[in-house]
Amino acid sequence: MLPLFLSSICAIFALYLFEKKPILLLNINKSKLGQNIYRFFNQRYWFELLYNRCIVKFTLYLGYVTNTILDRGALELIGPRGTVASIYKISNFFASFDSGSIARYAFVMFSGLIFFLLIWILFSPFF
Repeated sequence: MLPLFLSSICAIFALYLFEKKPILLLNINKSKLGQNIYRFFNQRYWFELLYNRCIVKFTLYLGYVTNTILDRGALELIGPRGTVASIYKISNFFASFDSGSIARYAFVMFSGLIFFLLIWILFSPFF
C-alpha cells in the first residue's frame, strides 16, 4: 500500500505546485542544482540515452539494410523485374528461330511430330 499512498501524495503535491506555485518551479529549474536534477531524471539515469544510441540505432540500421537487400534486391529479382526479364529472354530465344524459311518451319514441325510420337509410344501403356 505504501507505493500507492506515496504516488498519490506526490501527484497531489505536483498538481499543487503546477497550479498554485509555478514561480517556485521556475526558480528551481533556473538554478544550477535544479538543472542538474532535471537532466539526470530526464535521461532516466542515462539508460534511455544509451539505449537509443546503441540498441535503437543498430536496430534501425539493420532494418534499413534488410529492406534494401531483401525488398529492393532479392524480392524484385524473383518478383516483377525477374519475371519480366525471364519472359524477355525466353521470347528472344524463340524469336531467334524465326528465319522466314518455309523449309525450316516444316522441318521444325516434322521434328516436333516425331518427338511427340516417340514420347507417346515409349510411355503409352497400350504398346
